[in-house]
Amino acid sequence: MLILFVGACSWLLASSAAPAATYYVANNGNDFRSFSQAQNPDTPWKTLDKINGLNLNPGDNVLFNRGDTWRESLVASNSGVTGSPITYGAYGLGANPTISASSVISDWTPHQGNIYVANTPAPVNQLFFNDAPLTLARTPNEGYLKMDYKTDATTFVDAALGTDIDWTGATAHIRTLQWNIATEPVAAFNPSNKAVTLASEPTYGLPDQSGWGYFLNNKLEALDSPGEWYYDAPTQQTYVWMPDGDSPANYLIEGSALDYGVELSANTHDIKISDLTIKHAAKHGIFADRSSDISVENNEILYPDAVAVFVGTEFSRQGSDSLIDGNLIVGANHAAIYSSNDATTITNNTVRDTGEFQRINASGIGSNIYGAIGTKLRGNDNVVSNNHFSDTGYSTITFSGENTLIEQNLIENSNKIKDDGAAIYTYNPNGALPGSAGSIIRFNIILDTQGAPEGTANENFRSTSAGIYLDENTHDVLVANNTVSNSYERGIFVHRSFDNQVIDNTLYDNEGGQLRFSEGNNIPVSGHTATGNIFFSLTPEQIGLSLSSQLSNPDFGTFDDNYFGNPYSEDVVEHKAGSAGNATFTLAEWQAFSSQDSNSATNNFSFDPEDGDPHGLAMLFINPTTTDSVIDLAGLTYLDLQGNTVSGSITLSPFASQILIFDATGGLAGDFTGDGNVDGIDFLDWQANPTIGNLADWQQNYGMSTSSSASTSTAVPEPISAVLLALTGLFALRQRSARSERS
Repeated sequence: MLILFVGACSWLLASSAAPAATYYVANNGNDFRSFSQAQNPDTPWKTLDKINGLNLNPGDNVLFNRGDTWRESLVASNSGVTGSPITYGAYGLGANPTISASSVISDWTPHQGNIYVANTPAPVNQLFFNDAPLTLARTPNEGYLKMDYKTDATTFVDAALGTDIDWTGATAHIRTLQWNIATEPVAAFNPSNKAVTLASEPTYGLPDQSGWGYFLNNKLEALDSPGEWYYDAPTQQTYVWMPDGDSPANYLIEGSALDYGVELSANTHDIKISDLTIKHAAKHGIFADRSSDISVENNEILYPDAVAVFVGTEFSRQGSDSLIDGNLIVGANHAAIYSSNDATTITNNTVRDTGEFQRINASGIGSNIYGAIGTKLRGNDNVVSNNHFSDTGYSTITFSGENTLIEQNLIENSNKIKDDGAAIYTYNPNGALPGSAGSIIRFNIILDTQGAPEGTANENFRSTSAGIYLDENTHDVLVANNTVSNSYERGIFVHRSFDNQVIDNTLYDNEGGQLRFSEGNNIPVSGHTATGNIFFSLTPEQIGLSLSSQLSNPDFGTFDDNYFGNPYSEDVVEHKAGSAGNATFTLAEWQAFSSQDSNSATNNFSFDPEDGDPHGLAMLFINPTTTDSVIDLAGLTYLDLQGNTVSGSITLSPFASQILIFDATGGLAGDFTGDGNVDGIDFLDWQANPTIGNLADWQQNYGMSTSSSASTSTAVPEPISAVLLALTGLFALRQRSARSERS
């Protein structure tokens, strides 16, 4: 027996020390090949099912042939060890290997009018044509209907709702609050009083006030427009009206059928997923259940109905040390990235089109845990850096753990379908808890957080949509060197929080004001530091600094060395304490009233409203890259905020910005006649006397004028352009679109 035991141990040791193997998988492979054959790229295996059944060892690699597609889920059930992960990646030339959670749907036949139908044995919760997502049949086709009133916790009445459709079995999506769109199945519809009864009470309950919005989808009778589809589970049939009215038989039509593209078994660790395209998951693109030491690198993760990359658990912190790097994530409905782990690093990703309104499927935008968020972090010691986020339904980065670092991210167009959120948001349910204490938010560039009043009871009012939002009980967080522009509410909003630092930020043209500290619900706002910031407003109504407290003699904190710029108004501070009304102050008045901002400054120039678009007069230049950038000022002359002349070019460090004031008196290079225009007359003057200037200046600026140059030089490429972060030059902030009137 002893000899047998020693022999068994020797075999185990030899097995554990076996050299790492690399296995190849290709569409033209054969699963009956041996392990030895599959380690040759010329004799690969064929299916993911074969790979899913393997017992892989630390250091093993599974490589998929580039250009091939598998309509199966990849299941990783073995773990690596530190320094020797199990790697799933790519080999060969061409496009990434694709793991598609969708099935091809064919054999379409005409159903009615432009609608076609096909048998679909597998359930479908998303439909795509040529990889473009279609809209689940809905009413109204765009926007919301309006509730009149609720009769109980699960029933509401809409007198305008048509009775030609029995909405029983449909899915209702209800704007119950500014920050919530609840999703519930319709249990019953009463056509006599237009009452819709839900299967259960929605999150936060039905609104008491009339006028809140809802829409209904997931009903065949609602399929009445091009680009819509529906799956009938009882008959296992899919219906579609193609965008151009053509037959779907002429296109590649795919329906999401599998829950996951890549699934990591519970508690696995030391696994790397790289260089894959993972698309059309019915739930998550990559699902790492309670996993640790996971690397997700250089993948494309496209249109998952829930979360693109899910690491951890929904309800507890479990696991650590994961890396999500260099991925392209497009079209996640619930959230792009979710992690409950500690020490997760999220870097160099491009994330766009998260939680699009027209793409809301039967699952909605997820539970309150997600809700169309770009990235949600629940663990401690996480890092989010050098990512480009654009077009997010709700808050782009939400975090709640200690010692989180959020830096050098470009964030555009947050809060597109909900309000009371931000590009960067944190919240602490209890001030006695650390929450996000020790966290740092620095060197981020945040543009166009406008909010979404549509579907609320008062669509002329938008709740808070801030660039950076420190919500209830947040404390000991540093917010430094960020640039925030064109947020609807505030550039930075500190709400019912204490002991935070707001230092050296540039807040430019945020419609509701630049920086606000506010308290309520008996949660004081105190002990803050706000120094070295630039508050630059571009309307008379925009306030640089706003302070509001329920206390009659509040101690907001320390304010100094700030720059208050408003070329249309001398009022730069708003203050409210106790029962007193709002008081507005010039800088000098504020200094005398509060003994604060003694070393702060304000602008010594003004704009006439008749001068034209203020964005062409006070320009914000930004560098959303990780290297120094030089921008050519195109022959224009500017003044910096200290009144110094700036011309030629400026150099900005990574994720920095600068505000420059157009100096119409400085002239335009190439304007040899001094009439404000660079035209043919200047060329004739130069021909007559070449010593008057440089012909290269005339060639560069031909057709420009001092009036048009200022107003057009703010144009930039489309914000969601894939090449934006690759630009080595600097671009100026685009002019904002027309705004709705504030209530």
